[in-house]
Amino acid sequence: MSDLTITAENDAEIAFMASRYLWWKPVEQSGFSRLRKIAQIMHLGSYEEIRHLELLLGEDSLAQVMVKSEAGWFDDRSWDFWRGRLSLSANRSIPNERPKRTFRHAPVL
Repeated sequence: MSDLTITAENDAEIAFMASRYLWWKPVEQSGFSRLRKIAQIMHLGSYEEIRHLELLLGEDSLAQVMVKSEAGWFDDRSWDFWRGRLSLSANRSIPNERPKRTFRHAPVL
């Protein structure tokens, strides 16, 4: 499963919250993925938004977002915060290190 399955109502709330933190034009024609929107809220959201996101999705879904996140979606501080918050309560293991870009991932010219 590449994306979370949630209700249309919750999806609308996530899109509204994410619009504050994803203001640039997406690369893909289809827009930002649901995982990307949630990760951006997790990374930059206010405490109230974070609590609301936890109530909407639950800890397992938020842990899934972390596991499926891509390089650049979290910084060290937000990764450590969420890893500490979800490690014991979620039903999946979360890596110690966040995904990072390396030269190995750069396209060869």
